[in-house]
Amino acid sequence: MANAVNNFFKSWGDSTEAEAMRRDMFGSALADGCVYCDPQSDGHVVSAHNIAEYVGMFNNRTPGWTAEVLDYEERHPHARAKVKFSGPDAEGKILEQHGVYFVDMNEDGKLTQIVGFADDE
Repeated sequence: MANAVNNFFKSWGDSTEAEAMRRDMFGSALADGCVYCDPQSDGHVVSAHNIAEYVGMFNNRTPGWTAEVLDYEERHPHARAKVKFSGPDAEGKILEQHGVYFVDMNEDGKLTQIVGFADDE
């Protein structure tokens, strides 16, 4: 199920490729009623459609930023992923932020819950 998690975070870019991947990925990787939350969300974001909109807002606020899974560990039906978000600030300096995400999956391997925490490591 690492592919579903990797594709989910690859979709956090502002490129045309990421936009197309996001549309495809949300239909194929997220279960109906998937729930997402992280330190920036206002509570739970529910459904593939609403999660796609949330990720789109990230792209609009942080042009040029991408996300990459650095480490992944799975204990079915649960997983943990360490993710690096990186991109330019207003002066063009590349910044990084890290997060740890806990993911639950259903028997089909679709993501049912994604919970993110800031990682100040």
